Order: sequence, then structure tokens, then C-alpha cells
Amino acid sequence: RIAKILGVSNSMISKYENNTASPSLDSLCTLSKELCVSIDELCGLQQSGTVSLIGLTDGQADCVRLLIDAFHEYNNTVRKRLSDEQYRVLGQILAEFLK
Repeated sequence: RIAKILGVSNSMISKYENNTASPSLDSLCTLSKELCVSIDELCGLQQSGTVSLIGLTDGQADCVRLLIDAFHEYNNTVRKRLSDEQYRVLGQILAEFLK
């Protein structure tokens, strides 16, 4: 299936897997989009999870970014209650889902 997506032969995929050939940048981009992972993660440079914004509207992608920032802020400050900014972010997320 990957060979078909990339427009290459199965033997070429085998070469990629055995490190005897490397895919082009276009192939890496196509594959990362298909698998919903970053190119860094695909190449083993980044092991932590990533969030794919592919297929989201601009508003939805903004909400995801805001939510991640809010969690980072919370984790850095270890607050027992949500800040005004976090409430604002949650309100924006709720509004986006109610559209």
C-alpha cells in the first residue's frame, strides 16, 4: 500500500526499509501526511507524540494550539484552579464544537 501511495515499486520500499536507498523529500512529505506524523518522527528524530492538524479548519487548529499552550501553562505552574486565560481557551473550544 505504501508503494502505491508513493508511486514506487515494492522493491524500492524494501530498499528504504533496509537503508540501501532513501526516499525523496516529496515522498517523505506524502508519507508523513498519510500517517499523520511529522517528518522528524518518521525519520526517528523525534520520539515524543505530535498532534496532526491536517484536515482541521483554521479555527479548530487554533483551538488545539491554545489547548496545548493551556496545558503547558498549567503543568508549569501547577495551579489548583484554571486561570482566566484557560477558561477563555475552554470557552473558545466549546464555541468551535457548537458551530
